[in-house]
Amino acid sequence: MSDKRLDVFPSTMVKTQLKDRIKAARNGHSLLKRKSDAIKMRLHVILSKIKQVKLDVGQGMIEAAESHDNAVWAAGDFNHTVIEGVTDASFRIKADIINVAGVTIPKFERALDELGGQANQTTMVGFSRGGEQVQKCKSDYSKVLDNLVQLAVLQTSLQALDHALKVTNRRVNALEFILIPQLENTLVYVDDALFEAEREDAYRVKKVKDTRTAEAEKELEEEDRIRDEHEAKMSRLSKQSPKQQQQQQQPEHDEQEAPSIAAIGGAVEKIIQDSAREDAAIADLF
Repeated sequence: MSDKRLDVFPSTMVKTQLKDRIKAARNGHSLLKRKSDAIKMRLHVILSKIKQVKLDVGQGMIEAAESHDNAVWAAGDFNHTVIEGVTDASFRIKADIINVAGVTIPKFERALDELGGQANQTTMVGFSRGGEQVQKCKSDYSKVLDNLVQLAVLQTSLQALDHALKVTNRRVNALEFILIPQLENTLVYVDDALFEAEREDAYRVKKVKDTRTAEAEKELEEEDRIRDEHEAKMSRLSKQSPKQQQQQQQPEHDEQEAPSIAAIGGAVEKIIQDSAREDAAIADLF
């Protein structure tokens, strides 16, 4: 499992996008895995068919060679006659395309003439003697050609499917061991970062709340202290006699009258100074 992660900024939107990408990657991995399994199954079938067709081709070549020897013994050496008499191909192939697990594979099969039979070549070989052996030789070689066409189709399919299997397995491994682990590691990183940010915000809010609560409690305690002092003072005054209350209130009254007496003395002194200045001015005139 890869320990790397993507370079992203942790946020809620990035977290949502990562979850969607992980889901899509897992779906793609599942589809590619099933495609790989289907290609493997098809390859096993093709390999078994190739083995059987190769055996048939080998056995058919042996039988065709024996038929050719018998035809030459019966009709003489007719190879040059057949080659010289060929004007058109007697064995035609048509191509088609098939789809196997999303892989395009060419398909070949023998083409037939317009009458629905095989294209025949008009020749006089075997007309006088050995006609049965010549026709048997022709039939055996036609069967070998059919098997060779089938073998070509199987070999081409095998190569195409083998290449597709390698590409699909590389994609499956890339998703399983690189991309999905990276996305999962990135999602874990984003979750941790968001959790840390949320915890820091909660701690900050708690500290602010505690500070405000402490200040409010301090203010309440100060108000309670002032109220208790006032109530204690009023309680002491209520327990004293009227004479003691008057004596206790007298210094406060004297303190209140002291500023008035001082103000009167200052005014008198100012009047005396003004009179002295006027007398001095009159004396200067005379």
